[in-house]
Amino acid sequence: MGDAPSIVGSSTESRPLRALIVEDSQFDAAVLANILTVSGYDADWTCVDTLPAFVAALAQDEPW
Repeated sequence: MGDAPSIVGSSTESRPLRALIVEDSQFDAAVLANILTVSGYDADWTCVDTLPAFVAALAQDEPW
């Protein structure tokens, strides 16, 4: 079909990424984090599943 570059696993260097994942399933959050890793990100992630936890995570002195 063409020579379109692949975006999954296309880089040998991982790129740092901090992610705040809003998900009620820890399994689904881990799957998403794995996709980020396979896509070339060095993901440092936190999962929250409630509005209060989301607000608390955003209030921390962390760059999201």
